[in-house]
Amino acid sequence: ADGANASSVIDNKTGSDNAGILILDGDSELGSAIGATNSLASVSIFNKVGGSTIKFDDTLDTEILTLGANSGTATFVGEAKINNAVNFTAASQNLVFNTSSTLANGASFAGKASTITVDSAAGNNTFNGALTTTTTDTGTLAITGGANTVTIAKAVGGSGKLLSSVTIADSTNATFSEAVYATSLTAGSGTTTFNADVAAAISLTDGAMIVADGKNVNGAINNASANGTTSLTLSGSSNVSGAVGASNAISSVSLINKASASSTFSSTFAATAITLGANAGSVTFSGTTNINDAVNFTAASQTLTFKGDTSLDDGINLKGYASTLILDSTPGNKTF
Repeated sequence: ADGANASSVIDNKTGSDNAGILILDGDSELGSAIGATNSLASVSIFNKVGGSTIKFDDTLDTEILTLGANSGTATFVGEAKINNAVNFTAASQNLVFNTSSTLANGASFAGKASTITVDSAAGNNTFNGALTTTTTDTGTLAITGGANTVTIAKAVGGSGKLLSSVTIADSTNATFSEAVYATSLTAGSGTTTFNADVAAAISLTDGAMIVADGKNVNGAINNASANGTTSLTLSGSSNVSGAVGASNAISSVSLINKASASSTFSSTFAATAITLGANAGSVTFSGTTNINDAVNFTAASQTLTFKGDTSLDDGINLKGYASTLILDSTPGNKTF
C-alpha cells in the first residue's frame, strides 16, 4: 500500500525465473533483496496519482518493470537486473541507478520528458542498457556522482530519434562505449570519453573531451567557460562537423596522436593552443581558424591544411621537420 515499507527479502522460490508479481501502490522503501534466488515476473511502480517516491535498498531482479501513468522517482541503490524493455509512460518519471545495473533490452522514453540518472557517488558505475525514444528530442540521460567514472555501455538515442539531452555533472567522468545521439550534451570538469560516434551540440565547462580513433563528432563543440581549461583530444583520425570554440576558444586541442592519423574540422575552429603528437599525420581546418599560441610541428611528415581565413597569433614553427603547411584558397581568396 501507499506509504508502506518492507524490510524483508521478497523472493521467488519456485525454482525458476519469471514468477511472482510485486505491485507498489505509491511511496515505498524496500530494504532487502528482491528476486535474489530467481527473478520475479514483474514489478509495478508509479501507480499513485500525483507522484510517488520509491527506493530499492538492495538488489532487484525482475523480468518486467512496469511504470504506471504517473510521475515519480525510483532509486535503485543495489544492482538492478531487468530483462524486458522498460517503457516510460508519463512525463517526470525518473529512474536512478546508484550501482552497476543491466537493462537487458534497454529502455525507451517513448516520447516522454523523463529521465534516467546514473550516479557514481558510491563508486564506478556501469549502466548496461540501450536508451531510445520514439519522438526525437525527448528523454534525458543524467550522469552524476563526482570523481568516479560512469560507463554507458550501450547506445544512447539513435539517428532521427535523438534524446533531448545528456548531462554530465561537474567533476564526474563519463565513458560512452557506443554511439550517442542527443540534441545537446553538457559536461562539467570531469573527463568525457567517446569510444563511438557522437551526434550532439556539445558544451564543455573546464573539462576534457576525448574522441577515440576512427570516431566522429557530428555537431559543435563549445567551451562554456570564458576563462576555463577545456581540452579536446582526438586520439587518432576523426572528423568534426560543427564549429569548435564558437563562443569561447577551446583551451587546448591535441591532434595527430596516432601514426598516420587524418582529421578534419569542417567548420570554424578557435583554440588557445593546439599540440601535435610525435607522429606523421594530417589535419585539415576547413573554416575560419583562430589559434592564439604558437603552433609547433613535432615530427616529420605532418601536414596542416588551412582552407579558410586563418589567424595564428604566435605563428607556426616547422622545428626543422620535413613537414608541410598548406594554405588552400579554394574556392576564393583567403587571408592567412
